[in-house]
Amino acid sequence: MHILLPILILIFQPAASHYCFPYLLVNDTVSPLWKYVRRSLTPETASLVGTGGFPPMYNLHSEDIRCGRNSTGSGTENDVAVVLAGSTVGARMDFYPKSFCNGCGIKQIPYLHDGPLSAYLARSPKQSKSGLQTWEGDGEFFKIAERGPDGDTGWWTNILNSSVLFSELLTAAWKWNFTVPRTTPSGFYLLRVSSIYPKPTFNKTQYYASCVQIQVVGSEKNKTEPGPTVKFPGAFDEYDEGVLLPEGMIGHWSRYKMPGPSMWKG
Repeated sequence: MHILLPILILIFQPAASHYCFPYLLVNDTVSPLWKYVRRSLTPETASLVGTGGFPPMYNLHSEDIRCGRNSTGSGTENDVAVVLAGSTVGARMDFYPKSFCNGCGIKQIPYLHDGPLSAYLARSPKQSKSGLQTWEGDGEFFKIAERGPDGDTGWWTNILNSSVLFSELLTAAWKWNFTVPRTTPSGFYLLRVSSIYPKPTFNKTQYYASCVQIQVVGSEKNKTEPGPTVKFPGAFDEYDEGVLLPEGMIGHWSRYKMPGPSMWKG
């Protein structure tokens, strides 16, 4: 199942549905491609950005699961975005309504896979711009946002039912916004955005992840320390119920358990 309703699939040809998140959104303003997001590319995947054919990851034990392929050492190629604590930030997929699928000559309808979205922050041990850019991200991540199913009916029914215009449906389908808690301690962070397409078959679940380099400023005094924290890889394994779907889960999505730690709300 995907985000699109059957009527939309009848109107348009099915779209490719593999993606990455190379764009940062800050208060709905889109950054340039890879400006703040660490490049997660290989020679084989570089040409696939924007085509709808960017390959997912499958190995939860690889360092690539942290921020995407080859991204642990790519931070010096990217800038650091200044983000005000309490701001709305987000991630945008690498393809969207104005793009075209590879070689087919028709417009794509972009959509996120049915599955959880999550956002984590990890504080750089060296609190400087260069310290963040050279950090491999092998530290402690805490979850600041997540999006699960909209009940038994599916993952995106609230968005679809609340959108009156078709253009709104498209807009909702290829980006995800959330809030950086106002009490997030000021400093330099990796912001990890991920999408999981869980399957009922072992080792078939798909993972998509990107990391943004940000500096959080203007924080309010926090009541609790950020946490609980996890590391990537290691936050969950292939047998987690949110990764390997238990029998009978499909069509009963309200039972779904989000993978990873509980969310820190500040």
